[in-house]
Amino acid sequence: MRKTLRLLLYILSVAFVIVSCTKEGPAGPAGATGPAGPAGAAGSQGPAGPTGTANVIYSDWTDTLTYGLLGAPDTIAGALLAPALTADILNKGEIKVYANLSTDPANPAVVPLPWHGGFFLGDGGFVEAFFGIGEIDIVSNRNIDGIPLRYIFIPGGTHARMAKINWNNYDEVKAYLGLKD
Repeated sequence: MRKTLRLLLYILSVAFVIVSCTKEGPAGPAGATGPAGPAGAAGSQGPAGPTGTANVIYSDWTDTLTYGLLGAPDTIAGALLAPALTADILNKGEIKVYANLSTDPANPAVVPLPWHGGFFLGDGGFVEAFFGIGEIDIVSNRNIDGIPLRYIFIPGGTHARMAKINWNNYDEVKAYLGLKD
């Protein structure tokens, strides 16, 4: 019976110690990070964004200019009406004018203005564009009657925003702005 009483006291003592222990105390050190779980399923496609030409203004190709002698020998000028050319665009935007030197619509040969010399104009030839509110003046020392011209206006947006695009490369500009011929 003594052995049974000692065993009972021992069991009660162990039970008392176990019951009286708490889980409070300082936290142990953090364990190592486990491996990443599997990737979840892809989400649904969001709506399409804008084409990127929201505020870009561009003209059709036109060769309708009014020409006249400017006073300097062999220098002619023509006015290309551009009603969308505002003081705000002149002061804050980008203005480009292009000439299509090709007569084959399927194979354009587009050059940016100003254009100096080269196969079309010969040595010393030039075509320049000067901008004012509502019009673009085209000046040349060669006959450019019948050469289609096009303008592109990009109104100012966020100050100092620079696109990585060569604005003198018509194909890059057309692709970047989503223009149609």
